[in-house]
Amino acid sequence: MGEWISVKDRLPESSGGQWSADVIALCDNGEVFRLACQGDYWQRSAAFIESGADRVTHWMPLTYPAD
Repeated sequence: MGEWISVKDRLPESSGGQWSADVIALCDNGEVFRLACQGDYWQRSAAFIESGADRVTHWMPLTYPAD
């Protein structure tokens, strides 16, 4: 598994007003979600909102095992 990347250091790539690919996002309350971002704006899924999280602090690429 990869290392967490601080949102202060780098954000997932998005361009032209498009959402980034989904990533694993770690929030300030310790919850982890599958989210995407657009610039520095992160998706707010129902689960994210219900968790009481305020912001994403770290992320890592969402990778799938090889076949």
